[in-house]
Amino acid sequence: MVRFFGILALAFKGAYCAAEPVFQLELSKERFYFGEQIAANFVVYSSENAIEVEVSKFPEFRGFWSENILLRQGQIPLLPTKMRSQILSNPLSLPPGIPHGADTPFPDSPSAVIGTYMISAMAGKADAFIQPMQIVLKPRKNGSGTQQDGLEMSSAMPHSTLLPLPLLPAPVPPAFFTGAVGRFQLRTDSTRIPYRSNQPTPLKIDMQGTGNFAEINRLPMRLPDTVEILSARTYTNGSGTFVTKTFEYLVAIHADREIEIPEQPFYFFDPTLARYEKLLLPAIRFLFILPEKSPEKPASLVLLPEEHWTRSVSLVQDPIFQMA
Repeated sequence: MVRFFGILALAFKGAYCAAEPVFQLELSKERFYFGEQIAANFVVYSSENAIEVEVSKFPEFRGFWSENILLRQGQIPLLPTKMRSQILSNPLSLPPGIPHGADTPFPDSPSAVIGTYMISAMAGKADAFIQPMQIVLKPRKNGSGTQQDGLEMSSAMPHSTLLPLPLLPAPVPPAFFTGAVGRFQLRTDSTRIPYRSNQPTPLKIDMQGTGNFAEINRLPMRLPDTVEILSARTYTNGSGTFVTKTFEYLVAIHADREIEIPEQPFYFFDPTLARYEKLLLPAIRFLFILPEKSPEKPASLVLLPEEHWTRSVSLVQDPIFQMA
């Protein structure tokens, strides 16, 4: 278990409305597992209706996979914090400017989200930590027309705890758990694939859902000896809370009959249920195609060049040439 300790402003204690602007990082969960995807929201609380913000230093996520979902600068309106959504797992469903995440210490203060990141702690990174974001609240003119100085702020960091994954249950073979944490589904375009012996044959499997896709780079497939992987690659579509990762293989099958890859288990850890779950890679059949017969070649014809005869005439004897 790894703990993060942050220093919060003294105004947080017993306060329900921020008299002065407050800037803090809010995590969608205070206690979360390695590999679990959570939202990190950088929020400004103020008694003003609008602020002008310039980001002077972006946050750093040491030991985390991170994806920036929202970043706002310039003039930003503040909205009532009570409009904060209770849905913590899907920040993309919220309109810009409405904070989301953990309970706020300032429920009566207007607030605005400056930046949102989806993060997950890398496996084995016990020293993971987050460097604060720094912003400048631009100066405004007061009632006398005098321009105030800009206010430099660094995000206060919350207390949070990183939890290690529990041990695999005894019946689960370790080879079938590749470190996937989240919620996933597996599908393939076709479970019946035609092939020709010893020829490259494509195989594609899609993984969909939410989780630490950056750390899932292989599927635990056990192939027959007659199936050889020539090449493998992965690519990812989507972002945030719904992603599709495609595993593409090019295989050669050294056989002349139908070959089947049976169903195989894929285990992942579901942090919401706090337990390991099992998916099944669908059974795939490779259907043998007889080689095509080569067309018969036509009989060869011997072609000889044609002979053309012309009469040669000397230009010296040509009367037109002599007149010139």
